[in-house]
Amino acid sequence: MAFRRSIISLVKNNQISAFRTSLIDEASSSTIRLIHTHNSNIRAELFKLPRRIILIRHGESLGNVDDTSYASIPDWKIPLTRRGERQAAHAGEELHNLIKGERLFTYCSPYKRTIETWDIMKESLKEKDDVTLVGTREEPRIAEQQFGNFQNPKKVRTAKVERRTFGRFFFRFPNGEAGLDVYNRASSFLATLSRDLQWLEANSVPMEDLNILIVTHGLTLRLLLMRYFQLTVDEFENSYNSQNAKLVIMDRLVREDNSEFFRLDDTSTEALNLKGEVSSEKPVYWRGSALDVDPYNDASDS
Repeated sequence: MAFRRSIISLVKNNQISAFRTSLIDEASSSTIRLIHTHNSNIRAELFKLPRRIILIRHGESLGNVDDTSYASIPDWKIPLTRRGERQAAHAGEELHNLIKGERLFTYCSPYKRTIETWDIMKESLKEKDDVTLVGTREEPRIAEQQFGNFQNPKKVRTAKVERRTFGRFFFRFPNGEAGLDVYNRASSFLATLSRDLQWLEANSVPMEDLNILIVTHGLTLRLLLMRYFQLTVDEFENSYNSQNAKLVIMDRLVREDNSEFFRLDDTSTEALNLKGEVSSEKPVYWRGSALDVDPYNDASDS
């Protein structure tokens, strides 16, 4: 709240000048856009947040039940099992019950198991015909952690034992990624998500009943939450993957001053083994900076 007051004060005193500047208030998870208008006045706008952000790990995959499949099938082509398909169908029903009568925009990892999960969920929503599907985007930055090409099962098992000792966040798989690499991808994606929400709102998609669905993978899901809620490395290391095809829900709440923030619901917090309330209401710290670039024309992060 102090951050927003400081920004508004700077605007009123004409101490910030930029054609179009975007500031991410990580303490409140709100986005403030400063627009230098044609008559040299600066207008500050506090963007509304969507109704919910819902994250989901794919349904059970062939790799979850037979890790030798990675030796002959590229990770991104691993399909769902029959059980995984049933899990995805059930998740579609749960999602419908949660958001019926509202809007949905979806981001999906390009892996076969996530695409299959979303396709099955989408069919459940279409059958009910009371959820408006605003759009879907395939998003490589929310893909699975890279473990190396055509993995040798024995070597991967050995590496995973080493990872438990070294820590999931910093351990790097040979020819693959560390958790830190996925965290950096998540950071880039969240910046794009912020701009996408601004674009949707500017194009008459109301935030009041808009839900964002992110269909991703266990570790990536946790790292997205780590980045968004500014969790520590220790908190991440002590967290668990969500179960296959279980909804992880971030609810939008409103402060007394009508500003908004997200809170991870209690069921999700417990399932992920996160301690206490996980929200952007009372963060450990905040950071923000004015950028002398147009965030809508930043090709490096589009």
